[in-house]
Amino acid sequence: MQMSVTVLLENHADNNGCMAEHGLSLFIETPGHHILFDTGASSLFARNAAKMELELFGADSIVISHGHMDHGGGIAKALREASNANIYLHKNSVSPCYFVKNGKKKYIGFPDSALKALGEADEMGRAIYLEDDKKMSENSMIFTSAKFADPDLHSNLFREYPDGEIDHDDFSHEIFLMVEGDYSSCLFAGCSHSGILKIIEDARGKSKKPLKHLFGGIHTGEIGTGKINSLAANFADSEMQFFLGHCTGIIQFSELHRTLGSKLNPLHTGANFTLEI
Repeated sequence: MQMSVTVLLENHADNNGCMAEHGLSLFIETPGHHILFDTGASSLFARNAAKMELELFGADSIVISHGHMDHGGGIAKALREASNANIYLHKNSVSPCYFVKNGKKKYIGFPDSALKALGEADEMGRAIYLEDDKKMSENSMIFTSAKFADPDLHSNLFREYPDGEIDHDDFSHEIFLMVEGDYSSCLFAGCSHSGILKIIEDARGKSKKPLKHLFGGIHTGEIGTGKINSLAANFADSEMQFFLGHCTGIIQFSELHRTLGSKLNPLHTGANFTLEI
């Protein structure tokens, strides 16, 4: 099966007329299913899609990986543009999320426009709030691994819980997309707050086909060389190809590339990858 992945938005842009912002948005096309995975922090992903002459009206599904603004800030625009698509997200993703540094709290959850649009989508039956794994089509499924969130990766990230307490984020609102082809599967992760190695392990246990590809961010932008080298060695021992960007970190990407070479591919706004899976 052939799968096309177009980067509608990422932290960086090539010289292709598209613009970048801190965030991630991917458009995934398979013969039977078109998926918008994340929306970046604003409506810029849609302007870039128009620049690339990619029609978002053709999306069958919208998947929001977790409840942070740089992945769901464009939800309102996505629901308007992909007007036939249902939107899939974890039920906890609408909780207020914060970044805390030196005692100062900054809101990083969905903006009011997204929350309003989600409310309207819910009334129309277009919002699918998940708690467990969900099969979207014959070849695609959503799963959650957030029960084993890695505290080393999000010590400054907090969330407001149903009882009103603000505490470290357990990332129970993080979900992942897996697309299965004829002989392999592909994993899509927005930020991998749960820890990428554990996410990959979980994905392998759920997939009927060998896991050969990973797209997204792995939240390594603040970790040191030792951990990066250990991660690179683990990746090198696998049969996977990696397409990474956003929260991976430029320095960390370079360190990974020393070990992985052609197994590692950079994401940037406007890039397109066509794979046989």
